[in-house]
Amino acid sequence: MMKVSEMFNGTPSRVSVLLLAILTVMTVFSCSKNKNPLGAVKVTGQVTLDGRPVPWASVTFFPKLESIPLSSGRTDEKGNFLLTPVSGVGGEGALAGDYFVSMTKSNLSEEQMYSLGNPADSLTSSSGSGMPAYKERQDFFPKQYTSPKTSGFEASVEKGKKNHFVFECFSE
Repeated sequence: MMKVSEMFNGTPSRVSVLLLAILTVMTVFSCSKNKNPLGAVKVTGQVTLDGRPVPWASVTFFPKLESIPLSSGRTDEKGNFLLTPVSGVGGEGALAGDYFVSMTKSNLSEEQMYSLGNPADSLTSSSGSGMPAYKERQDFFPKQYTSPKTSGFEASVEKGKKNHFVFECFSE
């Protein structure tokens, strides 16, 4: 019976390279199937303002522990959201843990928001008025809700539980 090393002219290094290549392909293939490598759990909810659903708002869960990535989502036309981890973690939801929560929505379109970049760098107005575009931004929510430190909202995400949160905001 022929040994594996004999199949490659008796060169053990070729066998090692071949085995390493096979293992690498198998690892890549198995990892690509796992779209949730860190075990994020599904997190859903709804955002209301004065009892009405808020469409197209951004909801962000800021972890109390720095070792957990933050998660965010956008509400639909009925104010419902589904979180996804930020930083390319994969999966939907958030990692189990405790979070501070904030929500934002502005009068600017998503394209305008992306084009703003750093407000200090903004020199032209999206409306042509000469004012920096960031000064034209008006938040939909009262300011307290736009910061995780002042929103008053917290959430505990737990594995094996229904993680559905309703955040009721008020105009003042």
